[in-house]
Amino acid sequence: MIGRSNLGGILRVRDPRTLAADTRGATAAIWGLVLPVLIGSIGIGVESGMWYVARADLQAAADAGALGGALELSQSSTGTVSSEALAEAVRNGFVEASGSYEVNRPPVHSTTHAGDNNAVEVRLTKNLDRLFSGIFSDSTITVSANSVAKVTPSDGDACILALDTSASGAISLSGGAEVEMEHCAVASNSSSSSSISAVGGSELEADQVFVYGNVSTSGGSSVEPSPATTGVTISDPYASLTAPTVPSTCDQTNYSTPSNGSTTLSPGKYCGNTKFKNNVTLNSGVYYIDGGSLSINSGATVTGSGVTIYLSGSSTVSTISINGGATVTLSAPTNGSYSGMLFWQSSSASTTGTNTFNGGSSLNLTGALYFPNQQLTFNGGNNTSGSQCTKIVARIIKFSGGSEFENEGCEAAGVADITTASTVALVE
Repeated sequence: MIGRSNLGGILRVRDPRTLAADTRGATAAIWGLVLPVLIGSIGIGVESGMWYVARADLQAAADAGALGGALELSQSSTGTVSSEALAEAVRNGFVEASGSYEVNRPPVHSTTHAGDNNAVEVRLTKNLDRLFSGIFSDSTITVSANSVAKVTPSDGDACILALDTSASGAISLSGGAEVEMEHCAVASNSSSSSSISAVGGSELEADQVFVYGNVSTSGGSSVEPSPATTGVTISDPYASLTAPTVPSTCDQTNYSTPSNGSTTLSPGKYCGNTKFKNNVTLNSGVYYIDGGSLSINSGATVTGSGVTIYLSGSSTVSTISINGGATVTLSAPTNGSYSGMLFWQSSSASTTGTNTFNGGSSLNLTGALYFPNQQLTFNGGNNTSGSQCTKIVARIIKFSGGSEFENEGCEAAGVADITTASTVALVE
């Protein structure tokens, strides 16, 4: 017979409560191994989304920087391309302290635009701290973004430029106006959706059409060719010119030529209202029309070469009106300080004035018609041909009736180019 003592020596039966305690210990050990992996995996999923968002934000900042640098380049400010590109990237969320940046002109990382001096490349990097994924690695996550914007230089030279940056119909055609421009472009700086407006069966035809905002047409009107949206305003080509110094004393006050016969006038200061009624010949030089208006009456014939008519005034700047039935054949100086400037209104003029070249007149004008602060209403009758050149730069320009503009003879006429804007776009 086997005794209890012998059984105890062969088989040991453990208390169930002790066995349960051992099971909990094994489970805890397993969880201790699995839980970090599980948390790390979840963390990687969460952080991957965060990294994606950070990368998208960085790309947006790089795009803004590249466009900012390219816009600066388009305005020939090459020395500030890098600083402007960085400034735009910062304005769009890039923080210098969190990463690094490069601005390259020409691009060096691009595969398609490397070496292109008309392109600006912005490369941004950003360092991101790990969260849960730090369980697997303590290295810093770095995301990067690369963007390239390119300036496409314009080969256009404009005959017409509207300077207003917000007006609806900064250039407008109405009443069946037909405006044709040989060898030149038309441009408007207005951001309006109707920056150039054509209504009532009007037609605008030019070599190129440049507009900051957009073109609107109605009533069977047309604008050709399709406009190029510049994204930048076009610089006033005459803003840097030094305006004539107006004499202190008047040579004539409220002067009016006789209704009949012929009159020859010399340069000088014509104060108050000035009227040309008969056959008027202007000797070459600068005519200061000060503090009033210049009116060329119906039936008058005005001729002259080497002429600049400067509209000035201490309190009220003069305006001009050419009435229907007048015949005006004038050309600007071809050299010197006022080369190419035919009609020139002081930049101190209020924005409320209007200058009118009425329809039915015969206008043959070689030179620039420069009204930087006021509206020019051009009611047809202008006909330039051959070696002549007419350019209009005004705050707002309105047309009705037929007008033709020629640009081919501007160099010989001493008239400065109106360089149309380059286009700027992201290319990579």
